[in-house]
Amino acid sequence: MPQKIGTIAIDGKTLRGSRDWDKKHPLHLLHAWSVEDGVCLAQVSVDQKSNEITAFPELISLLEIKGAVITADAIHTQKASIKAVVDKKGNYAFPVKENQSNLLEDIQLLFREADAVQFRRIDAAHTETVEKKGGRVESRRYELLSAQGLPGITDWVGCRCVGRVKRKRSKGDKTTEETVYYITSLDFDAEQFGKSVREHWSVESLHWALDVTLREDGHRYQQRVGAANLSLMRKTALGVLTRDTTTKIGYTCES
Repeated sequence: MPQKIGTIAIDGKTLRGSRDWDKKHPLHLLHAWSVEDGVCLAQVSVDQKSNEITAFPELISLLEIKGAVITADAIHTQKASIKAVVDKKGNYAFPVKENQSNLLEDIQLLFREADAVQFRRIDAAHTETVEKKGGRVESRRYELLSAQGLPGITDWVGCRCVGRVKRKRSKGDKTTEETVYYITSLDFDAEQFGKSVREHWSVESLHWALDVTLREDGHRYQQRVGAANLSLMRKTALGVLTRDTTTKIGYTCES
């Protein structure tokens, strides 16, 4: 079995309380979250005249990511972003959505062809998980196909496989289903692919904790460097709290 490796989730968050009342532009930070360690490894401010896409390579340049799996939202499924990851010897698993419509259509076609023959005589890998919690059942199927021969795939540096994730959530008489497609440098390692894709959502829990527990959006400090430093301190505090097992407390505790 392939050795499990770390996941670094990249995501952005706006500090709404930092809004400059004259320019009306709150500070937006793009940060790298080590899932296993519960630590913010680095963050960069997104310039008002820029966006997360141009900030991504800058953030990657600050990190030591050799062997780690980088995950991000579909906005970062960009050739320059992937090259930045590969140049630093990292792996990646990025979703493909409408912002890369041609690539998305090619991947969907590849999976439809595999479905038609029930994946027989096709290089593929898959794994499944089922979770039951609070009366909800959530199943996920992670599938990988070889990216070899996919039109234009050589432009996406290091891409070895394309992935499909099928999620099904049931609670009571309500059932929802979702399918998301990916490109990844992971070579038929369905278990690591599934692990990293699932772990990316932990950064959403981080954002929720920053806002609900530490009330980040309510902080009105407007000096941008200071606001960024305070946000980093909050993330560090959350990392310490989640690793402390001496007291039973949760993110929603009152401080």
